[in-house]
Amino acid sequence: MSRDPVCPPEWPLEAFEIYEPVKLLGKGGFGSVLMAHLRESKPNDPDEHVAIKAIAGGNNNDDNVISKEEGYAQREVAVLRELSHPHMLRLVRYFHSDTKICIALSMAQGPTLEQLINSRGAPGVPFCRCITAQMIDVISFLHSRAVIHRDIKPDNIIVSHARLDEDATWSNNLDIVGDKMKKWHATLIDFGLARALGPDQIKDDIGLYNTVNNISNIPPEDEDQHFIVSLDNALVENKNGRGRKNSGESLNQSISQQRVRNLSAVGNRTYAAPEIIKGVRPYKRVDSFSRSLSKSMRSRKKQAEPLANNVSDYGMVADAYSLGATVRHLLTGIPPDMDYDEFMAQRSSVLKSIKKMFQKKKDSKKDAKPKNVYRRNKDLPMEASRLVRGLTHWDPRKRTTVRAARSFPWVFDLLNNEE
Repeated sequence: MSRDPVCPPEWPLEAFEIYEPVKLLGKGGFGSVLMAHLRESKPNDPDEHVAIKAIAGGNNNDDNVISKEEGYAQREVAVLRELSHPHMLRLVRYFHSDTKICIALSMAQGPTLEQLINSRGAPGVPFCRCITAQMIDVISFLHSRAVIHRDIKPDNIIVSHARLDEDATWSNNLDIVGDKMKKWHATLIDFGLARALGPDQIKDDIGLYNTVNNISNIPPEDEDQHFIVSLDNALVENKNGRGRKNSGESLNQSISQQRVRNLSAVGNRTYAAPEIIKGVRPYKRVDSFSRSLSKSMRSRKKQAEPLANNVSDYGMVADAYSLGATVRHLLTGIPPDMDYDEFMAQRSSVLKSIKKMFQKKKDSKKDAKPKNVYRRNKDLPMEASRLVRGLTHWDPRKRTTVRAARSFPWVFDLLNNEE
């Protein structure tokens, strides 16, 4: 079978025999993401169109080493296979060969929160409230299953049925918003940095979780390997199969605030919790560590490259901070690492430069594009401000957990109405 020129070289032949590439959705150092459709689809098949993430195989030449890219892919497959929620991507199929990895994911079409903010600043409060509630719903679900996402940011949240040019997205008037709040649908994406924790020896049919005591002394490269080793059988069973819903128990609320030592310092610094940044340090392997490894880990042929050369001590509540920083960015239009005055001064300077470069004639028509909206923290609704302050508290022991955030009226009332 001849290959379509659009098909990336990372696609295994088996994937190309099942799916036909449609268009490129994104490309980066990890590989590429393409929209594809089934060559032989059934009527009303929800997975007729999928997003296929083709993972670059890495540059190392050692057959005994699992590349970072492969580690990311295996993590994402492992999490998506075991967990299912309306506001997270769903694993459809997984293709893997010695040098090529493809993950077929459910399609989430729409702009990311970052694209929305970059377009016109802060969306309307009804939109922000709707998306915040949905994100709290899915992240609290992940935490109840002892999974920390570690890369929550506006660019990893897609909103279906939201349009950059639609007034409802940017309006505070409920009459204009209408029934759009019931249609906006947020999806959390990119689980390549996700990490399963297991403080209470949560039991799962494939042994996904392990105790914090066992995990806490594992260095970053082996921490990631520990996660991958326990999932080998699951990945083999799931190859080219469909994801299924996890039936694991929920964790005790207090566990969200427990720290785990020596977790890889990954994620976006702008949205990272202060305990991660403050505690970042190079990892130093302890010689005696290898004696504490399980037999299965010592005998495993392949070793995983570290996801990061630095480590830090943090827990699931680090996700709460990242979520809070994302919500603040959404509500204000101001990046988390800048205040209102600093941002507006910088923006004004940039706009002046652009205006000088593209000076219009005096008799030209005025641009009808709506003005961007930016809000100060003090201008936020009281309940929204209270939520953001709780989620972004500098002290992780006093920070509001994501599951506790569900009980805030600004969130609970909306989720309760949906149910």
